[in-house]
Amino acid sequence: MSNDLQFKSAPAVIIAPDINQVVCRAIRELKLHGVDRPSRNGPTRSISRAELILTNPRSRYLNLPGRESNIFQMIAETFWVMAGEDRIAPFLEFFLPRAANYSDDGLTWRGAYGPRMYELNQLEGVVKAFVEDGLDTRRAVLAIFNPNRDSPDALEQVYGLEKTKDLPCNNFINFWIDADKFFHMDIIQRSGDIIWGTGSINLYEFSFLQECVFNLVRNATGDQTIKLGSYCQRVTNLHYYPEVVGAQVANIYDSNPLFCHSPIYGPQSGAIDLGGMNDAESMRAFFSELYDLFTALISGGELTGSEILGVFDKYGVEAAPANTLWVTANVVYAHIVNKFDETIKLSECLFKHHPALLGAIQASKFNRTNIETAE
Repeated sequence: MSNDLQFKSAPAVIIAPDINQVVCRAIRELKLHGVDRPSRNGPTRSISRAELILTNPRSRYLNLPGRESNIFQMIAETFWVMAGEDRIAPFLEFFLPRAANYSDDGLTWRGAYGPRMYELNQLEGVVKAFVEDGLDTRRAVLAIFNPNRDSPDALEQVYGLEKTKDLPCNNFINFWIDADKFFHMDIIQRSGDIIWGTGSINLYEFSFLQECVFNLVRNATGDQTIKLGSYCQRVTNLHYYPEVVGAQVANIYDSNPLFCHSPIYGPQSGAIDLGGMNDAESMRAFFSELYDLFTALISGGELTGSEILGVFDKYGVEAAPANTLWVTANVVYAHIVNKFDETIKLSECLFKHHPALLGAIQASKFNRTNIETAE
């Protein structure tokens, strides 16, 4: 009996310093080595066991020639996740109009990641693991898939559903620190689309989460020598739908030959800074207050901008261009206002520590905000 197994699709490991190169190389792997397979949503081209490793998680701003990405939706949806939200209206659907298409009841995302991260103090347990067990802990884990909600029996008994549109794609997260004090994060994903999910919002939102937890762990342990490490997305089935996005995939493939190098990713000094915050509940409260302000604005309220500053001051978070949180909060605020009346301009100086974000904004067809050039 032979043990020589012949796999039609070999596992793919893609390592790159920024999101553009990770996504581009993944698309090339799918085009060149993927296998055509059926799915419940139609034909796919897929790779089994793909590892997408982002060596610099701060380089999360997708700006890839040929890719019609929405950087504003990525930032806003990430704020929504960090606030622990699951409601679709009015905030999420403002940035993602098709959000209700993935909902069982039209009101919430049943499998939303935010509530699951925070429930039962899971995220706080991650921080405490490093405090109580030490930096070598192997217990800093977080489960998103929940059999009490997501198994066939649970769907029927808890929700009265035979099937769901909203089974979490990302299922398990492991945080760990290596011998050189680099803080890494690995996520297990059962299935991911390189255009709609894995290669856009997932890489953005979870690398953002990693950097936030990195802040909490450094503050809670008092060890400021811990450094931000790599982000790894392990996808059991990485795919795209040729009948739906085949033309865009071909455009990306043709527009980014060979090494898929993107010139927008030069040196970046901007980073997430949560100030002295050292627990998950305070972090959630911070994002929840920002979410409430943005939701009120979408619903017809008025903001002067000082209210956002007030939230930063309340939680001791620095409102400065070097802080990714301050810059992205201003981007969300300006985008909301400008979808109504286009009265807000952002100074180029705001992005001096985030050139890749500025490039992604300027290249986006969804941009409604004028950037004033610094003199």
